[in-house]
Amino acid sequence: KIDQWEAEFRQEGRQQGRQEGRQEGRQEGRQEGEREGELKGHRKGLMEAIEGFLREGVGWPVIHSATGIDEHTYRGLQRDSANGTEPAAPRQ
Repeated sequence: KIDQWEAEFRQEGRQQGRQEGRQEGRQEGRQEGEREGELKGHRKGLMEAIEGFLREGVGWPVIHSATGIDEHTYRGLQRDSANGTEPAAPRQ
């Protein structure tokens, strides 16, 4: 009888662990998605600001001072965007 109870408790523990793991995985996935969305939004905002500065004829020293992004980094972000790849975060 004790062996049977022990087996049942183990089975219940496994099931509970699986369920908790799924819930934690969904929550972590949601949080990761939110972080990625925030990064993409931030990157898009930076790109739009820089493009606006460039349209107005603002030079790179001022752009760099205002955004923290230099021309080389901006060009890399442009290439990544055109290729459909997303860097982890813009370098500053």
